[in-house]
Amino acid sequence: MSRLAVKPGRSGTKRVTRPRKGTERVSLRTVREGMGKTQAEMARALDTDQGEVSRIERRPDVMLSTLRRYAEALGLRCEVAFVFDDGRRALIAEPEDGAPAPP
Repeated sequence: MSRLAVKPGRSGTKRVTRPRKGTERVSLRTVREGMGKTQAEMARALDTDQGEVSRIERRPDVMLSTLRRYAEALGLRCEVAFVFDDGRRALIAEPEDGAPAPP
């Protein structure tokens, strides 16, 4: 399986590239760097400090709400899916402001 790559983009920014097929497993740090953001910039967007961004990126278990906020700070969205043995995927709906998820 090929790896996600962080390559220079236009005007010196970095961009994240991956194969067209399949799914890559990457770290939060790799995505952040690929988007051309520093931990300090993320800290400002998340209304926290740089040390907390570092801890989030190193945690082995991150809360889904934290992942969603992290993605939003990058201008992205976070999707959660269950993947069946046959390759089918079921995207899990995001609860609306404390409402329970639909059945």
